[in-house]
Amino acid sequence: MNQAQINQAQFAEKLQEVENLQYNLARLHSKIGLEGFSEFEEIVDNLRKFYASTMDDLIFEANADDPTHNYNTAWMNEVIDDCKISMGEY
Repeated sequence: MNQAQINQAQFAEKLQEVENLQYNLARLHSKIGLEGFSEFEEIVDNLRKFYASTMDDLIFEANADDPTHNYNTAWMNEVIDDCKISMGEY
């Protein structure tokens, strides 16, 4: 397994952890309530910044489409559009 594959596996593990945390925080919020909103808001803002930076990088790469040199990024634009739709950006 090369370093890129290891990094992707680590991202998959952390994304699963984030999903589990989101589920359980939503459960706690609906049944008991939560405290520490400002701390939570800071975490969400940092996640949003990471997401925005990732999207900016992908959009830059997607604009480098060059079919004449066998560099086709149409699939990347589809992923970007799907993400924008799910975030209500369209």
